[in-house]
Amino acid sequence: MNRTKRLALINLIVLLALIIWNYVSNSGVVGGETVGTISRKYDNLFTPASYAFAIWGFIYLSLLFQAIYYIAAAFKTSQDIDYILKSAPWLIISNLGNALWLWCWLHEYLGVSVILMIFLFFSLLIAVVRLNMERWNAPVMYIATVWWPIDVYVGWISIALIANVTVYLKYIGFNGAFLSEEVWTLVVIIFATFIHFWMVWQRNMREFAAVGIWAFVAIGVRHWTLLPLIVWTAFICSAIKSGEVPA
Repeated sequence: MNRTKRLALINLIVLLALIIWNYVSNSGVVGGETVGTISRKYDNLFTPASYAFAIWGFIYLSLLFQAIYYIAAAFKTSQDIDYILKSAPWLIISNLGNALWLWCWLHEYLGVSVILMIFLFFSLLIAVVRLNMERWNAPVMYIATVWWPIDVYVGWISIALIANVTVYLKYIGFNGAFLSEEVWTLVVIIFATFIHFWMVWQRNMREFAAVGIWAFVAIGVRHWTLLPLIVWTAFICSAIKSGEVPA
């Protein structure tokens, strides 16, 4: 069995284990806590409406589709496949980091969870760089199976990382350094918008920006009747992002 086949198999096994662990961890078996209960315990204004987290289902489905595609491609030939060699190790590492993040989050090791989220984010960015994503005219099937699952995954992790930091600041009692929580949230939304704009400008990763639109609209929906400044900032930034998304 060559290296491509081994990596494709390990990638699928680790992903399936992560999906199962995600289901188990959100059933309340770990101290009666779930990802949602911890998030609500340290609720902050950057947290989007609860429906936004349904995107994890789409992320896992797209990664599963990708993993199966890798298996099919690897076992179809006896040769090593370049894109699997370049991306699978970092997908495996990122998914292991994701699983460890879940454990730390449920045990409220929130500082460690931030470090793990940074690790997860940069692991996916390494896969992006190694694949030279969105910088050449790849076939549609390759884009859909190799690029898009990573695009959406890293796009959501960029939002999750910021949200994780805001939770940690709430946990340690950060008082805003003379700025209100509302103003800090506006700053964070604008900062995230620049990150997504930069990714589209540098790598044409429009799916990355589309995930940001999903998150910001959900933030606006959550605060619809209470905090109009956050609502309009989130919607305006979403509109800016929408200008980045079309081909």
